[in-house]
Amino acid sequence: MEMDPEKFAIGNPFVGDPRAELDNAWDALLQNTQIWVEPSEYAQMQPQLNRTSLRLPDGSYIVRLKAYHELHCLKWIREWIHRDHYWPNITGYELHERRWHIEHCLEEFRTNAMCKPSLAPATFNFVDRSASDDITADGKHVAQCADWEALEAWADKRRVDMNHVDRSTLKTDE
Repeated sequence: MEMDPEKFAIGNPFVGDPRAELDNAWDALLQNTQIWVEPSEYAQMQPQLNRTSLRLPDGSYIVRLKAYHELHCLKWIREWIHRDHYWPNITGYELHERRWHIEHCLEEFRTNAMCKPSLAPATFNFVDRSASDDITADGKHVAQCADWEALEAWADKRRVDMNHVDRSTLKTDE
């Protein structure tokens, strides 16, 4: 079976060799990685968290939705695949740390697949029955998806840019 990665990447800004369009698309996708939630919202989350989070001076809590952590992991795995481009000179401890981070991401995906398994089915067909009896999965799983744009709009209003937070003003509940 012949695969054409170019066909897969056509019109998809998240796929393919490193380029500015791709990096910009991933950066935009991850801009809402950290958000704030009201104390009342955090109180509803708290029982499942069983831990605390840092608070901003206004009393709101900083959190990260798991979806953004998973996207962050995908970006790191992508960059690992193209590490000659993204991290051309890393060696020693830095290389070990990046490899560990990728292992962490893979484990995150494994546990998520087992914790919340998608039961969306894929179909099977012959690749080219006239030429062989090779079989392939369609790969187009029918699934119900969340409204990502709505989530992004909500998170965008609550974005916390950790590079611009005065860390001396952050509070703990301890």
